[in-house]
Amino acid sequence: MTPGPGASPFGPGSTAPAPTGGPAVPGGSTSTAPAGPPTLLIALTGLVAAIGIALGAVFWGQWIAGIGWLLAGPVAICILAMFISTDTSRRAQPIYLRPGWMSAAYTAVMILIVAGVIVGALGFAFWVGRR
Repeated sequence: MTPGPGASPFGPGSTAPAPTGGPAVPGGSTSTAPAGPPTLLIALTGLVAAIGIALGAVFWGQWIAGIGWLLAGPVAICILAMFISTDTSRRAQPIYLRPGWMSAAYTAVMILIVAGVIVGALGFAFWVGRR
């Protein structure tokens, strides 16, 4: 059965291209506000990892170094996962602007996390070894 003149070949309610040539967007128009990476989350990740390093180094050989490991390890990695998830969803926006320094910040945060895990784990291990 062929559609009549002026009828959509895809049936009623289809999302066929609009008469102007642009795609039809169900439910409204898309936003053209530029999106960027969640800089607050990457900064928070670095801060938590740095606090973990400080706790591991200051309280070397004490049980509090384990808290430093916990902050620099699982807590910082969870915040980093939220950063990656949010950044990925923002990249799907029509306009995404990523500052040039973001790659360096991400690398620095990863180095802080690894250093914090090592310092906290060793500090805690020395405490356990002396017990």
